[in-house]
Amino acid sequence: MTKPLYTTTMISNGGRDGRVFSPDNTFVQNLATPKEMGGQGGNDTNPEVEITIELIKDETDNGYKLAADIKVTLENISQEDAEKYVEQAHQFCPYSKATRGNIDVQLEVTAQ
Repeated sequence: MTKPLYTTTMISNGGRDGRVFSPDNTFVQNLATPKEMGGQGGNDTNPEVEITIELIKDETDNGYKLAADIKVTLENISQEDAEKYVEQAHQFCPYSKATRGNIDVQLEVTAQ
């Protein structure tokens, strides 16, 4: 894999009514399930995910492209089931669909 030129990490915790934050807490954003989905409204939904985005050199055209390292932790589930559900979510997720084939994605699944 190409060495990243820039890396940043964001963590989503607490599910659909949780928060997204940077590891150093310079960015914190509360989340709320949208009213259209039966929630209180507010921000977009997010699963429990830690994601690191890297800006890397694109060897095909000498430009730049993005790569994502997504770490998902699920509790009270087997590793096998966790991997299966994360892959299903990755196939269903509108963000994953929108970026599929355009961003190199590495999924890391941990069951606790």
